[in-house]
Amino acid sequence: MPLLRTALGCCTVLLVGGGCGHTVPFSGGVPDEDPGFTNLVPRRLTYSEGADIHPQWTADGSAIIYTFEQQLPGDEYPDRCLGALPADGGSRQAEWCWPGFDQGARRDGIEWGALAPDGTLVFNHHFGAGDKQPSPFAGAFYHAPAGSDPLTASTALLTLLAAPPGGSEPYDYLLAPVFTRPREVTGLAVAVSVAETNCPRCVWDTVYTGLDLVRLSLDAPGTVEVLARVLGARFLAWDGSVDRFFYGRADRIEAVPTDGGPAAIVWQLPRSPDRGIPVLTGVAAGDGRVGVSWHYTDGDTRHSVIGLLRADGGVDEVVHSINGPRWGAISLSPDGNRLVAERTEGGQRDLYLWVFAGGPADGG
Repeated sequence: MPLLRTALGCCTVLLVGGGCGHTVPFSGGVPDEDPGFTNLVPRRLTYSEGADIHPQWTADGSAIIYTFEQQLPGDEYPDRCLGALPADGGSRQAEWCWPGFDQGARRDGIEWGALAPDGTLVFNHHFGAGDKQPSPFAGAFYHAPAGSDPLTASTALLTLLAAPPGGSEPYDYLLAPVFTRPREVTGLAVAVSVAETNCPRCVWDTVYTGLDLVRLSLDAPGTVEVLARVLGARFLAWDGSVDRFFYGRADRIEAVPTDGGPAAIVWQLPRSPDRGIPVLTGVAAGDGRVGVSWHYTDGDTRHSVIGLLRADGGVDEVVHSINGPRWGAISLSPDGNRLVAERTEGGQRDLYLWVFAGGPADGG
């Protein structure tokens, strides 16, 4: 595959080893005097009345797997389901919702899924206690074989909310699961806290606290292999082209080899005495590119930024919103040519897509 492309310097992959290529990184919409790409217009992918969140690319880059909320008439609380979008947007190609029979009195949540090239599906499922007690009281990480009905043929690979054999403590979710090998899934095991303040309907405002980078074998349910202890990690992303996982922790991005090993600091959030403390909101990786999103305040001004890391430690900004929408979790396609991001504005959370060099022209 081609190595990282930037307009201003050598490739980000040099941070963890590799070579460099030089081509124009975007297919259009970037003025010559704006090397930060802040005027590139993204393509809107979803129009949700609830939340469209947790975007992840499939291993072959043909689709985006994400979580969406579904609230049927009469439901007291929305369920969360998995959906699959084509790489360039359009109608959902597939969706997976838990078949509940409680008319919405309980919250079923299918989140953080991964789809292998052969159609094998893995996902997290939580069973909630309802809108006045939102913390889930049961959950598992499931595996559904290729060619099956995922929700009737699925089997639990790992019981959540309990300490698994081989694990260090109870896991609430496996964030950003990815098929690093045909029959193995790696993900970020986290604990989750739920904010309930000013919550008449207990909207699920969750905070993830990383615990372990873990691997599960589809052929050995019930146990995990801890590859690295990553306390406080968030926003896991995998780049098979450089054999690294990237994750955010506090104010920095770190990398760890696919099969575990010592972590290395890749980048730290820029700080200034005149600005508020910056907050990391997303990490992405693909074909040598590393993406990051964060926000900060400068006086009364709110800034939200998505950018691509440069080898010199700088950032080529893809978008920089001032007193506008907030950009959250991001994901780069395996070829590094597409970036999808959560966008929050006015309580609505949707997904937006940027297309870089090698893909179709950007949409409005």
